Amino acid sequence: MSEQTIDLQDEQAPPMQEEAQATSDHPQSGQPQEKFGFVSRIPYTAAFGRRIKERQNQLVKERLDNYAKLSSFSDEVKVRFYSRFEYNMELLSEAEAWIETIIFYISRLIFVLVVLLYIAGPLLLAKLFPHVINRGGQGFEWWALELLLSTLTGALGVLIVFLPLVLCSDKIIKFFNIDSLIMVFWSTVLFVITCGYLYALYVGRLDAWPLYFRDRLTFYGVLQTGFFVPLLYLLAVPFRLFDNALENRKRGLHTRAVIIDELLNILIQAEQDDYELVWPGLTHRAWLTKRLETVASCIETHFPRHFLTGTPEMDRWTGRSASEMANGVREMVKWVVVPSAHTCEDFKARVNKYFAAALASEWGRFDRVSAENLFQRKGMMDRVASLVSAVLTAAVPILLLLLLSRLDVVAEPLLTYLTVGAYIWAALSLLSQLDPQYATKMAALKDLTKTFPLGKKDGGEG
Repeated sequence: MSEQTIDLQDEQAPPMQEEAQATSDHPQSGQPQEKFGFVSRIPYTAAFGRRIKERQNQLVKERLDNYAKLSSFSDEVKVRFYSRFEYNMELLSEAEAWIETIIFYISRLIFVLVVLLYIAGPLLLAKLFPHVINRGGQGFEWWALELLLSTLTGALGVLIVFLPLVLCSDKIIKFFNIDSLIMVFWSTVLFVITCGYLYALYVGRLDAWPLYFRDRLTFYGVLQTGFFVPLLYLLAVPFRLFDNALENRKRGLHTRAVIIDELLNILIQAEQDDYELVWPGLTHRAWLTKRLETVASCIETHFPRHFLTGTPEMDRWTGRSASEMANGVREMVKWVVVPSAHTCEDFKARVNKYFAAALASEWGRFDRVSAENLFQRKGMMDRVASLVSAVLTAAVPILLLLLLSRLDVVAEPLLTYLTVGAYIWAALSLLSQLDPQYATKMAALKDLTKTFPLGKKDGGEG
């Protein structure tokens, strides 16, 4: 066995024939697979269950094929690995199959919402603008005609939105990598023009202009052109949040399996014959940092939740230990960002070590780095929670004061003193959130004012 061969130090491995039988239920490449129709997309049907199972088996087979490529694994170690990880691998593949199915439905739902809002929205908004010229008509035929016209203006609006990308050649876009920049700039310009047009139309500034500026077709086209990209972003935000929630749920349910799978994906890449040529690439290193952060976040966020005891001291110790292990994984990001001459070999050896430790559930073999030695970036949720806490702390005295004043419980001049005190409390609370060091600065300022003779009585000293 080579120097990097992993030894799991386990019981005697079963023969390879038993492992082949254990994985025989997964689909093979030469085996015909069932073709699924539209019925398989309907939940609670037999075809739907078979589709989920088929996708799970495909994911399991892809993992088995990738794991078989690991040259640092002897046949004996591979059998041990399969016997330990096969069940978790099937659970992880099942979760991914369900996530793919849910994302399929959500993406189609968002597509339908985009089409409905993009086509039917202008017809409804036109009623809010009295200066828009209405050609008259009611009933189903009129609405069908208006929807058809809105569809045509919407297609024209999409063409206008993507016009810069059509005019620019692919070589220019790829060389300067400005496709997203062009879209952001152009969509912002169209959005500003649309907002100005709607404001002028609403207040009647366009009454002196030619009639076609106030025509319904013009209104449809301008509205659809300016709000196409903002509408996509508006609906993409909840989709992204829902996708992240599903991914976090998968990591929370199958924490150990996700850690092992991510480390194995890194090992598969590291054992390529030309990895010495792939290692310097910035794209590959960015991929490595994402995989390592996934492992670190699983250890830091989801690992302690499996060992909650209800004892605060023990739970804090578990959380602190998990954070130190996660920081140890994040230390490897420094190797990826700023490597040295032997970093590549050291990196592969460390990944092998962490993989063997996670597979054997020997979490004590993970290197630990205290939080003080590694920069801890404050997450968005932490910042929002801190801001909300500061605002509530500052607002509670003011709200209580308003309640007391409405009930006529406090009279003047006490009400004035309490009002001043409440606003001072609110200012200090918000100041402590903006500048955590304000207390030290106030103490230093107080000590400084004591050095000045202001406020001292002339006869104070004998």
